[in-house]
Amino acid sequence: MSPRCCPPRNASASPKSASSVMNNIWIRGKRFPMSSLSKFDIFKFARSLILAAALPLGMTAAVMAPAAAQAAETMSVEVGKPLQAAQKLAKAGKYAAAMKKTREAAAVKKKTAYESFVVNDFMGYLAARLGDYASAVKAYETSYGSSYVPAAQKPKRLQALADMAYRGKMYGKAASFASQYQKSFGPDRHMQVLVMQSDYLRKDYPAAVKSAAVLVAAAEKSGKAPEESWLQIQMASAQQAGDKKMQASALRKLVKYAPSDVYWKQYLADTQRAIGTSDRMTLELDRILRAKGYMDSSRRYMEAAQIAIQLGLPGEAKALMDEGFKKGVLGGKDKNRELRLLNMAKKLAAEDKQSLAKDAPSPKGKAALGEAYASYGQYDKAIALYKSALAASFPEAGLTRLHLAQAYLATGRKAEARKALAGIKDGKAAKLAQAWLLLV
Repeated sequence: MSPRCCPPRNASASPKSASSVMNNIWIRGKRFPMSSLSKFDIFKFARSLILAAALPLGMTAAVMAPAAAQAAETMSVEVGKPLQAAQKLAKAGKYAAAMKKTREAAAVKKKTAYESFVVNDFMGYLAARLGDYASAVKAYETSYGSSYVPAAQKPKRLQALADMAYRGKMYGKAASFASQYQKSFGPDRHMQVLVMQSDYLRKDYPAAVKSAAVLVAAAEKSGKAPEESWLQIQMASAQQAGDKKMQASALRKLVKYAPSDVYWKQYLADTQRAIGTSDRMTLELDRILRAKGYMDSSRRYMEAAQIAIQLGLPGEAKALMDEGFKKGVLGGKDKNRELRLLNMAKKLAAEDKQSLAKDAPSPKGKAALGEAYASYGQYDKAIALYKSALAASFPEAGLTRLHLAQAYLATGRKAEARKALAGIKDGKAAKLAQAWLLLV
């Protein structure tokens, strides 16, 4: 449909020029080209986040110390005496000396099965206290399957194994132990976090995507927001695995559950790449930028206003220029040029407003007329025209439904806006609708 009241395009307002404002995006007052944002790397951030995490190890002492205490009463003197001495040294915090005594007990030949179990168990405990997690895991893994381990101790022992393997940077074992725990004793958030972190740190990114998804889905099912760190890891892992669909999903959830300018602007940059840079798509994205308060440069306001005029929406062009001057973004060194554009928008808008029809014969015409009324703040008329247009099937129905949702939002009818947006399933309009749903 040709613009209803617009001057012909000139060289300074060509489609390419008018759309170029979206080639850059602003984060914390600095300009970043779209090309740099497309390489936005969450990998290092997620890695530092994991390495800073502390996993509890206190359960180890509680699980293992009782076996050592029992040893002196039930063992031979050759084994029990050094173990008893080792226990006293351990209680005093002298773990290296305690380990030396425990090795004396381990050196005794012809030990019973129980004596071997207790000696091995206590060596594992001391190794953990000394930070020798490889030896601790080896000892605990050996004793875990023993008949001397009470069934009630099994869950805590397996948790201890998973935690120590993680601390010892044995990420494959950590993930295996944590997964085994959940298979044997049921879902556990701490163990699932450990699986996710271990998968990520051993660079099994497809597995990390899946283990993060388990945490995210469980949180959402319970009505809670997933933790930001889980989504960070999910996004970083998807990026490394080349899973663009999951990367986009994780970013969207970061915007939803942990909104920040960085996430929003990355999300909008991705949206812009998906919908393209035609004048129509640029104007649609500019409307989201306005809603988020991201129209922060004279160039952006000027080019958005020019596009609005070219698309037959001088009322929106005038509103853009008025807003830019009110915010103080316009009126600087290019004030004279900006005022000329404002005055042109005012003149065209006054003429256009007087000539607006009450209805149009085709669905496409009704939709265009509704958008014009909306640009002047006459949302009730716009809504009626949009609804009338949508009673029929036509190619621009997706965008018309999007504009209907925007009109609902402008009048505070959020529930109706959400319903309209949710009904947009295909094409570029669906990409835009997903962004608007995050704003409702």
